[in-house]
Parts: sequence; C-alpha cells; structure tokens
Amino acid sequence: MARLVAVDLHRNTLFVVMTDPEGQELWHRRFPTTLVGETALLEQLEPGDRVVMEATNGAFRLAHRLESRGAQVIVADPQHARLLGLRGKKTDYRDCRALLEHLRSGTLIEVWRPDAATREIRQLTRERQAYNQAIVALKNRIRALLWDEGIETPDRLWTREGRTWLAEQPLAPPLRRLLDRELAALAALLVVKEAQEAELAGRATERSEAQRLLQLAGFGPAAAVMFLGQVGRVDRFPSAKQIVSYSGLDPRVHQSGDKCRTGSISKAGRTPLRWIMIEVAWAGCPLGGSPPTVPKPSATSASWPRGSPRE
Repeated sequence: MARLVAVDLHRNTLFVVMTDPEGQELWHRRFPTTLVGETALLEQLEPGDRVVMEATNGAFRLAHRLESRGAQVIVADPQHARLLGLRGKKTDYRDCRALLEHLRSGTLIEVWRPDAATREIRQLTRERQAYNQAIVALKNRIRALLWDEGIETPDRLWTREGRTWLAEQPLAPPLRRLLDRELAALAALLVVKEAQEAELAGRATERSEAQRLLQLAGFGPAAAVMFLGQVGRVDRFPSAKQIVSYSGLDPRVHQSGDKCRTGSISKAGRTPLRWIMIEVAWAGCPLGGSPPTVPKPSATSASWPRGSPRE
C-alpha cells in the first residue's frame, strides 16, 4: 500500500516524515532546500506514495517535481492543517505529524493549484505591489524632507507644475543633492512601472474575460488581468459570495445561540486579490467621493460557508 509523506517546507530546509498506511513512522529527516536536497528526497519516494505539504512559497514548484516521480501530492490550506492539543509546542516534526493525521482521516482542505499562465500573472501582481509600495515610500520621503525644512508642499507635487515649484525652492546644496537622488530613483521606478503597464495591457487584449471586466467602473487593463490571475478559473466558485470570501472581504461573524454579530472584513483570503478589489472600488468612485455604502449583511448571508479553496 502507498506510504504517507509529510513535507514541512522552509527557505533553507525540508523536514520530511514518512509513515506506513497505518501511521507507523518509518523515518524522519531534514533535507536542504536545494536541487541536490530535492533530488535526495525524490530518491526516497516510490510511485503511488501520498505526499502532503502546506501551501507556501515554492510549494507548487516542489509539488510538480514530486509528481514527476509518480507521487500523489496534496497541497493543503495551512489555515486548516493544524491539530488541537499541541499545548503551545510547535516544531517541524509536530507540524508534519499533524499533516499526516489530517491526511489519514481525510480532513485536509486542498488548495487549487494554478496553471503556469496564472502563476505568471500572480508574479506580475506581486511585482506591481512592490513597485507601488516603493513609489509611495519615495514620495513620502521627499515630502518628509521638505517638511523637515519647514516647507509645505502643494497637493499636486508630482505634476509638471509641482516639479517646477520644487526646482524653484531655495534649498541647501546637501538637501538639493539628496532630493535629486530621490527624484531620480522615483523617475526610474515610474519608467519600469510603465513597461509593466504595457505588458498587462497587452495581456488584457488577448483575454475576452478581461474585455468584459473593462466594462465595469474602476477596472482598467492592469486591474482586469490581475483580478483574473488571482481568481483563476472562475467556474470553480459556485457563487459570487464565495469569491468575496476568497478575497477576505466578507465580514467577520460571531454567532452563538440567537445572537449573531458581524464585524470588519475577515482578511482570511488572498491578500493581492483584496488589494486589487479595494483599488478598483476607489477608482470607481466619483472624484472626491466615498466608496458606495454596502448594506449590512443578514445573519444568513454573513454565515455563508467558506468552502472555496484558498489558492
């Protein structure tokens, strides 16, 4: 019968526990997270072995490689892959044993594994987030430098008129050199971001789903492509409510007896998808307005089951 294998994936090591079908441990050891270490792990596997690991960075790539050996790989939702009663003791060995117990009992929740095209778009989304964060950080540093000198900056500092105003300010030479470097870094980032915008716009023209999203207020080519990349196959969601839960935009719910309270958004889904949807909501608002008011969900809608996959 097939052996059971749990892999705890880290940046530098792979901790692996192997048991027989009845749960009796055969061995446990640690492998380096390198091609040599993964090859050594592959040599320990046989066709038909059942392997389980949590969804984390590098899990999908490692899963594909283990499947090339004939193993059956399950990438599990880490939010549901814990056992109660650990009494505050968390080790790689205990994590692997917990995964194996869930695997034997059939209680694992498997995440959806995106195809190569979807993974590419998700990488572009992470790149886009990094660019936006770096650009905002540079702009904040420039405003902070001017504020430290007692100079109040105009709201439209990043327009052509704002740049002209900045060039006319009487600044000390050291501060001027510092600002010039910050502005040069900002200009370089904006050029790179424009190139990414062009790539996303090209992808939007190739997908009919993106063209349909462009008809909605707030969606641009970049947001449409990134949304599709984060959601993946839309038909895997039975309803729109599960996509809301998948993004973590559903309300928190505390229900006991005849009392049911809802709170802020759960933030339990994909962070990049939530970021995209919030940006779309703001872009779809009238200039200077506020996002549309969402009616408070009823107890029935608030307690919608979150059965959708997490990846």
